[in-house]
Formats: sequence, C-alpha cells, structure tokens
Amino acid sequence: MFDHAHPKATLLHRFDSAYRTRWIKSGCLNDRRPRVLSERAVSRLAWLSQHVPPRVHVANVRLHLNAWHTKRRYQQTNLTSCYFCGRQVVDSLEHIFHCDLIRSLFPAGWRGNLSKCFFLSGGEDEVLLASILLYGIYAHHCAARHSSTPTHIESKASIARLIGELSVTKQVYDLWMQHLTFQYGR
Repeated sequence: MFDHAHPKATLLHRFDSAYRTRWIKSGCLNDRRPRVLSERAVSRLAWLSQHVPPRVHVANVRLHLNAWHTKRRYQQTNLTSCYFCGRQVVDSLEHIFHCDLIRSLFPAGWRGNLSKCFFLSGGEDEVLLASILLYGIYAHHCAARHSSTPTHIESKASIARLIGELSVTKQVYDLWMQHLTFQYGR
C-alpha cells in the first residue's frame, strides 16, 4: 500500500528532501551525501517492514521524514518539561536525539552515534534493536503529549512496557531480551 500511495520516484524524492533540508542541514548526520543516505534509508526501511510490526515501521518512517509530533514542529518554542528526562527544554527531535535518558536506552557503544541509534545504520540485528527502541520512544512521546501528569518519572519503564507489548518475531524478541539483560541486568 505504501508503494502504491508513494511511487518509488516520489518516495526517494521525499526522503532526499528530508535528509537534505533537515537532517544534514541541522547537523544530525555527519555524512553530507543526502542522496546516498536517503536511498540507504528507503532500502533499510523496506527491509525492516518485513521484520517488525507495522506500528514499529511507521514510527521509524515518520522519524526519517521528520513527521513526529513535537511542539517545535507546530512552531511552539516555549520551554516545557521533557517527557523523558524532565529538564526544561523545547520539545523537539534535536532534544530527543541528545536527551540523556534517551541515550541511556541504547547500548553504550552506540550513544554518540545518531546514525546507529535513530537512522538505522549498522547490521541487521542493530537495525532491528534500534527500530524497536525508536518505537518505544515514539509511543511514549505520543502518550505523554496527551497526558496531564508528568511522564518523565516512569519514562524508561513506560518505554520498556510499550516495547514488551509488541508482537514480534523470535529474532527481535531475543534481541530485546539480550538488550534488557545487558542494559538493565533483568
């Protein structure tokens, strides 16, 4: 259905535009080749669609296309409590990328590498783990935006619960369990 609604040429153009005008321009990615990066993203997202539930895939596609619903996206630049760490910040993807609590969710060796954490670089297992972590972050952010109570207090537990509720393949489940064991000693 995605291919029907977005023919390949249009899809590549949309990704290229997002990478050129958003991710490279704002310094989120070190590689300055938007066409190469966008083609890699489309390829990895197509592969990912066969290995994770649709909601995980959609959360990842939305990130690549700069389509997460942050306050900054809607031109609101006032400081509010971060839904993850509780600091007073502008709700934006840039803060999410650099939020200390979010970084702590990823394996220690990835924490300085935005491409590996958010833009699906790495091997298959790394892409699968990053995609479900990204889904948990996205789902928590969406729920927190509509909550009247502070959400940062239990954000790690909420993200883990949201990921744990996914119906995934044995490979993805095993990756998640290994990550939990290594990361949190569970």
